[in-house]
Amino acid sequence: MTVEVSVIIPTRDRPSTLRWALRSVADQDVDGVELLVANDGRTDVSSIAAEFGARVVPHEPGRGPSAARNAAIEQARGRYTAFLDDDDLYLDGHLRAALDRLESGADLVYTSAVVAPRRVRPGAIDLTGFPVAFDLPLRPEFLGVTNFIAASAVACRDVRAIGARFDEDLRVEEDWDMWQRLVIGHGYRIAHLNRPAVVYHRIADVPSATTAVLGDVEVHRMFFDAYRTITTRWPVRAGSPAARYRDWMRYVYRLVFDRLESGRPPHLHWYERCLRVLFDAFTGAAPEARLPGALAEAVDAEGPGSRYGHQSQEGQPQR
Repeated sequence: MTVEVSVIIPTRDRPSTLRWALRSVADQDVDGVELLVANDGRTDVSSIAAEFGARVVPHEPGRGPSAARNAAIEQARGRYTAFLDDDDLYLDGHLRAALDRLESGADLVYTSAVVAPRRVRPGAIDLTGFPVAFDLPLRPEFLGVTNFIAASAVACRDVRAIGARFDEDLRVEEDWDMWQRLVIGHGYRIAHLNRPAVVYHRIADVPSATTAVLGDVEVHRMFFDAYRTITTRWPVRAGSPAARYRDWMRYVYRLVFDRLESGRPPHLHWYERCLRVLFDAFTGAAPEARLPGALAEAVDAEGPGSRYGHQSQEGQPQR
């Protein structure tokens, strides 16, 4: 079989969701799919992988998602590479649409991802009542501000051939670092397909890097430290809109830490909500002057935050 696309799935002790993720790939209307499972956990998933003809990649467990994906990249044989986390799902047509766009000239394609606050399964997907999504249109300069591309929504040209790898020192935000490496470091042409083609699960009280520890200051600090590392690695021009909005993203983290330190966890979807607020101001769809109040509302887990124009000015970026 000629391998058209290698789908890389890192997994860590979630066999039931891994099975659903694999099923969602098997249901894609695409020939020549190679399924690679990189097991970063202690649970044996070989029988689950075998159900779908997937290959389990040799990998030392516990090294994190970057190392798991890199191990699979080394074994991949496809012309293209696609990513899927073990608790996410492809919707019908995701791979076909992404591959068609790659064939027409793009180097990296991302589809929109619906953010699901409850578990959905392949073949029984009802997206009613899921208002939050990673579906922002492409603004390359905004990619330097913060990540708006879900890893599970990405398909790209073979990265093994160009020597691009995920940073194994990063346990979070490693996907954002990789997209910048491909676009800035290797000149990848990026394209967005505005169709809901991936389900990205963010469920309260279900173990993941972003939900099980929603009230944990140290875990949020890990994300902030990764943000600082990546923004240092990929600098933007001083005085540019991207530089100014990086300051706004740091302000968002201050809002989150203020809530955590007062014993109040932020909203489950604080990141996605703040992302849209920042993007609207960045693109001129909303006034930048209203960002303090709008961001406070986005972080607030209980309800509307301070009204626009009544937020304290302390610690805000200079415009």
